[in-house]
Amino acid sequence: MDLFYTQKFDVQLSESEERKYLTDYQKNGCKAAFLMLTRSQFKMVRNMVKRMSGYRMDCSDLFQNGICGVIKGINSFQFSFEVKLATYCIQKVKSEINTFIMKNFGIANSVTTKEQRKCFYKVRSLKDFSTDHMSEAEAKRISAILDVNTDTVKTMYHRLTTPSVSTNKSVKEGDNTELFEDSLTYIDQKSPEQIVELQEEADQLSRKLNKALSALPDRQRQVIEERFLNEEKVTLKDLSAEFGVKWQRVQQIEKEALQRLKRSMNVESF
Repeated sequence: MDLFYTQKFDVQLSESEERKYLTDYQKNGCKAAFLMLTRSQFKMVRNMVKRMSGYRMDCSDLFQNGICGVIKGINSFQFSFEVKLATYCIQKVKSEINTFIMKNFGIANSVTTKEQRKCFYKVRSLKDFSTDHMSEAEAKRISAILDVNTDTVKTMYHRLTTPSVSTNKSVKEGDNTELFEDSLTYIDQKSPEQIVELQEEADQLSRKLNKALSALPDRQRQVIEERFLNEEKVTLKDLSAEFGVKWQRVQQIEKEALQRLKRSMNVESF
């Protein structure tokens, strides 16, 4: 998988090409089409891995799990969703990578409470990593933003800065060689049934989101996709130039779209 974690194998498909390959794969099970569709998402997965690099985990492991999300997305994609393949897959990629991170941090550092989970995903973006030390003042600032206690912030920062190695790395003890993953003692590891249940919940949420997106007017859907879901986020000014309107109008469209999505998701959930 290290070999594929480069731009060498990236392919960029036009909308018509993507539709053709999807049709070939869904109707005929064409393996070549499946490979092209998968490679077309390499750049998106690689960008997602870069965003997760602050967790100090092996990038090849994260990339491999991201590709698993792409494969699940390709296998479950339907044209009736009326969204791009990348837009549909990105939620599954996030889910796969997040599940892997939580599982592997749970090996040595259990993350069990709601406050710990909140810190786990937010401390990385709020901490000033120009210095390794977490000062008391900074811990208080972050705890106020996240509405958690200071000790939790310090604890989770310590866990995030604990070096980790690939679970596929071989380790040698005496005359025996085994995978690093096999040499670890698992703490608070979720059962296979719990992992499947969490994945089903993530897939269900992804389907709800795509259904809600497909119900939006074309311009609102485009704003949401380009502002939040695509791998390269565009600015309000970029969209205002594309639409020929003021950026304040684009901001209004974005706000209306988010409100509609929120209402739709709430109706779907309850």
